[in-house]
Order: sequence, then structure tokens, then C-alpha cells
Amino acid sequence: MATIRLYGFDLAILMQNAFEAALLSFLARIPNRLGYNTDGRRLLLTHGIRLDPALKQGHMIDYYIGILKGAALQTDGRELTLNVTNDERRSADHLLTQHQITKKKLLVGINPGAEGGTAKRWLPDRFAVLCKLLTGIPGVRVVIFGTAGDRALGQKIADSAGNRAVNLCGQTTLREVIALIERCSLLITNDSGLMHVAAALDTPQIAIIGPTHYKATGPSNPNSRIIRVSTSCAPCRNKDCPTDHRCMTRITADMIFDAAKPFLRDSES
Repeated sequence: MATIRLYGFDLAILMQNAFEAALLSFLARIPNRLGYNTDGRRLLLTHGIRLDPALKQGHMIDYYIGILKGAALQTDGRELTLNVTNDERRSADHLLTQHQITKKKLLVGINPGAEGGTAKRWLPDRFAVLCKLLTGIPGVRVVIFGTAGDRALGQKIADSAGNRAVNLCGQTTLREVIALIERCSLLITNDSGLMHVAAALDTPQIAIIGPTHYKATGPSNPNSRIIRVSTSCAPCRNKDCPTDHRCMTRITADMIFDAAKPFLRDSES
């Protein structure tokens, strides 16, 4: 609290509904504290916003914008945006060239990881089968994105796919992977941060969503397609599935490949 106080903040916008978040900003003596007046926080906020129950049924973007609108603050719309510099694009092209991937190739990105447990992860062996199917389309090359912690996962998929995919997990900075996703004709991803990167870049994507609430946290751009199966236990928001992971095991490689083909038709012409 003392550290926060040193910055002399004038306003705290509390996206979290946690009581602790409001208490922290109160004890840090931030003079203006804005957030939903739920979870017993009313007396800790200087600008408590009434929560419209309808917002809990939609996307989190609108849920958070509701805080600003409730305080009569101007918003800049609900679209996500990311900017990529020309230097970053050249760096991405150079990295791809090192793997014999030219601009003539249609690039498909695969993102098999997801933070916060294994429940949001589609099966690695099915990603491997998908890589084989995708590279059977003339002109398509596949790269695997992820953090250093995903390196072994990415290599397992690349090896199982018969080295038909390039494993870049842990070999790029965040800005580099953003430039690479912009270069992609399609990103196939679990529910993850890179899913939202693709949405902000308006890169076509297929999002594989299982235990999370797809209406609340799914990709927001019109170039996205969500693949999911309806199960009685979803959305559960568990970090790790305590049963049979049916929300993911019922999604086949053929289902994802069939969804991907319309995005890659130009490669077959």
C-alpha cells in the first residue's frame, strides 16, 4: 500500500469485483475509486456503479465498459487494436526465412498452450494430426507459438507431426509473436492471450474453447470462429479437469480442419 501511495494516483478503476481490490485502493488513499458497488465494497468506493445484471450475460468487454459508462466517462468503442511496426514485420519475415518460409506461403499459426492449468488445452496428439492435415494443403506452412514453458509441448507436437510444423515456442519475444500472428493467414488457438492478440490484429482465427464461458471471454473480432461442444459441465472454469475432459476430447482434428479449410482456399487455387 505504501508503494502504491508513492505514485500519487488520482484515480483507481477497479475492474476486479474483489473486496480486497477496493480495500487496497482505499488504504492507499487514492482519492477517486471507481468500480461496481458489489461484494460489500460500497463504502470503500467514491464512485460506486450499479451493475446492470444483463452485462453478466454478455462479453467481458461490455462488462468492463459498463464501469466507465456508469460514471459517464467517454469510451473509445469496444474494438481491440494492436499496432505492428515495419521493423517488427521485417524481423518476423527474417525469422520465417530462416525456416524456409517465404511470403508466398500461407502461414498457419498453432497455439497449443494456455495459462492457468490444463483444462483449456486441446489434446497435443490432435494438434499433431491437425498439423499433418493442414500441411497436406499445397502452399501451407505451420508454425507453433508459445512461451518457453510451452517449448516441450510444442516439440512434442512437431515430432508427432513428422516435423511438418516449426516449433517457435520460447524462441520469440511477445512483440515478435504479435508480428508473426499478423502475418498468419489463420491462427488456431486455445482460449489464451494469443487468441485476443489475433482478435486485436483482425487475424482470422479458430478458437478452441472448452471449460470457459465462450460468450464472456471468446475472441471479439468478426474473423473468428469458435469451435466447442456443449457439455453439461461447461463452463466449469476449472484449472484442471477432474473427470474425463469431455469438452475437449469430443473436439476432433477433422472438426478443426473442416473449419480451417475456408480460410485457406486461396492456397489451393
